[in-house]
Amino acid sequence: MKSQILFITLLFCVQSFGQNWHLVNIDESKEFGYEYWFQFEDTQDSCTYFITKQDGGQTSVIEIYDKNGDTLSFAIIQIEDIESKKVFDNIADIHGKIKIQLNQGKYRVRVSAMGYSSCETDLELAEDQSVVLKIILAFPPDLEVYQINSKVELDESEIRKIMDCVEKSRGKFHEDCSDKERYLVMMHI
Repeated sequence: MKSQILFITLLFCVQSFGQNWHLVNIDESKEFGYEYWFQFEDTQDSCTYFITKQDGGQTSVIEIYDKNGDTLSFAIIQIEDIESKKVFDNIADIHGKIKIQLNQGKYRVRVSAMGYSSCETDLELAEDQSVVLKIILAFPPDLEVYQINSKVELDESEIRKIMDCVEKSRGKFHEDCSDKERYLVMMHI
C-alpha cells in the first residue's frame, strides 16, 4: 500500500511539474542506481483564434487549422447559444470548415480534434451580422515520461543537457542521448 501511495505521489509530481526533472529513487546496490524522471509539457502552446465580423448576412464560417497552417478535416465543432443553452454539434468538412446560420446573440464555440488540445472561445453577434472564425489548434502536452538511470548523481546542467538531447532526438533518444558508461535514457511504457 505504501508503494502505491508513493508511486501515485511521484506520478502526480511528474504530471504537475512536467518541464522539471525529479530524482525519484536512489539504490546504491544497483549499477545504475540513480533514477530521474522528466517529461515535456509545452504550457505556452495553446489554441489561437481570429474573429472577423461582417455586416449583412447570417451565414457564419468556422475554419479549423493546425499550427502548420494545414486544415483539420472532421474536427468536432460544438456551438452553444449561451442564453438558451441550446447546443449545435457540427463536424468540419474535408477542408476544415463549417458554414452555419447564427442569429443575433452570444455563443460559445468549442472545438476538438484527435491529437490536438481542445479550444473554446465566446463570440457575440449583432443583428444582421456574421462571423468568420479561424481557430488554430495546438498540440496537447506530451504524455511520455522519460527516465534517466545513472551510475552517479547528476547535477542540474547535466540533466538539462540530457533533456535537450531527448527533445531534439525523440525518435532515437536512447542511442543519441545515453552515455553507456555513465547513464541510460529510457521511456516509460
